[in-house]
Amino acid sequence: MSGHGASRRSAQVTIALLLVGLAIAAVASLGVGRYDIPVARVIAILVVPFSPPDIAITPTEANVVFTVRMPRILLAVLTGAGLALSGAALQGVFRNPLVGPQVVGVSSGAAFGSKLAILFSFPRYGLLGSAFTFGLSALVLVYALNGIVARRNILALVLAGVVVTGFLGALVSLLEYLADTEDKLPAMVFWLLGSFATANWDKLLLVAAPARPHRLSGVEGRVQGQSRDRCESPARIGDGRCLRCAGGHHELRRLRKPANPDAVWHWPRRRSAASWYYAGA
Repeated sequence: MSGHGASRRSAQVTIALLLVGLAIAAVASLGVGRYDIPVARVIAILVVPFSPPDIAITPTEANVVFTVRMPRILLAVLTGAGLALSGAALQGVFRNPLVGPQVVGVSSGAAFGSKLAILFSFPRYGLLGSAFTFGLSALVLVYALNGIVARRNILALVLAGVVVTGFLGALVSLLEYLADTEDKLPAMVFWLLGSFATANWDKLLLVAAPARPHRLSGVEGRVQGQSRDRCESPARIGDGRCLRCAGGHHELRRLRKPANPDAVWHWPRRRSAASWYYAGA
């Protein structure tokens, strides 16, 4: 088995084990709380639609498991999955493992949008829409500043994110200063802290819609296409492949072959470059 295949199989085994551990933790959590329910009893409650238990399930037990605890646990799982997906998407788009919502201003923008909605007493969906709109606007602003100052420069992107985050943080502090200390300010603080105490099936469906699995083949193709255009890592010319970018599976375009066999081909820093250049080893 090749190294790539073994690595992929190892990753699949790891993901499978993590999913099994998550399922065990979720089932165990259904019985933990002020109203304690043994794990065996929880499993019996869960399989009631398929196999009636020997001991009848009381309405209290069914209500605790299906109405109180299960929405909270599933909402926590979907929220964590959505946050992980968002972070992975940002890191993939910007091709930097250090990029996150806090770095590119998304968190500050969403915080400002949510506090602004709370200050003006927006309804639930208006609050969510405001947080999403300002978070996305902050990301667009950071990317626009990066394009103006230094196109496709990761350092400039991070600095632009720091500037936008600081500006939005100041606006958040201004909203907290203007908010009513008896009503609006506590709501803002507890909103940012977050809680699953009021979780129900309606809120679970609201989170499940954006967190559901999507087909990413088109996005993957576009990201690979961008990596071919913007990779700055050098590669030996032995088999014409880049040794670092995109797993070393795409070929370098050769316009001329250098006389030095140990020369290193480089990708251009800008897409408008006329040709690839090389440097002797």
